[in-house]
Amino acid sequence: MGKIPDPESFRQSILLNSSMISRRRTDAQGRINGHFSEMQEELSAVKGTDGLRYACLGPPLKPRCIVKPVALVGITYLETEEDVDNFLRELRNRLAEAVRAGQRVQIR
Repeated sequence: MGKIPDPESFRQSILLNSSMISRRRTDAQGRINGHFSEMQEELSAVKGTDGLRYACLGPPLKPRCIVKPVALVGITYLETEEDVDNFLRELRNRLAEAVRAGQRVQIR
């Protein structure tokens, strides 16, 4: 394996690509949200039933909560049963808190 000839140029390309992807994702999300809003307005205008709304828009999505278990522990390794108990208690509390708040949890 060889070295990257110009690491700084390579790093700049990655940053540029990441920025471009982020802009395009934001643009796509904006267009999707616009279409979704139009569909909701049209359903309201025709006094669509809940069944029609569900068929057109799908089930309502709960807001997402991202939980990163590694962020819940202040230590690198779990070495004792007490460490495990503390970690699991903290994880359970965080998950339960999100669910009580009506969120769906994504674990990363």
